[in-house]
Order: sequence, then C-alpha cells, then structure tokens
Amino acid sequence: VPLRAFDREFTALAHGVDLSTGTRSRFRNIDDLMAEQKVMARHGTTCAVAFGSLDQFDEINTLHGAETGTRALATAADCIMKT
Repeated sequence: VPLRAFDREFTALAHGVDLSTGTRSRFRNIDDLMAEQKVMARHGTTCAVAFGSLDQFDEINTLHGAETGTRALATAADCIMKT
C-alpha cells in the first residue's frame, strides 16, 4: 500500500469516516450514540434512533461489481444526509 493511501486511510479511520461513502463509520456512530445517551440521562430526556437497510443492495454489488455498489452506497448516504 503506498504511503499516501495508508495515511489517507489512517486519517479517515482516526476521524471515524468511511472512505467508501464519506459518511461516519459505524464505530463513530456508536461513540456518538453513547455520548448522546449520557447527555439524555443527565437531562432526563429521550430520543429516537432509526436504522435502515438498502433492499437488494447485494444484488447491485453482485451484478454490477463492488465499485458500482460503493457508488450506490455513497449516493444513498448523500441523499439520506440531505434530508
């Protein structure tokens, strides 16, 4: 692995970013949720968390390849983050 690529991956990992989609990694999401839980406990408040699944994503990946699957994930993540 070239040094620049390793540095980019390490930096993204350190900041909790998924390089494929540019979104938060699942590890960062867990850390953020745990921090939010502490805030809610302190203030006696509640919140809701929603998780979703992309139907037939495996089919996109299988039929069109990993690169296309990654672009589909990135596009879906971009649309979700805008709403």
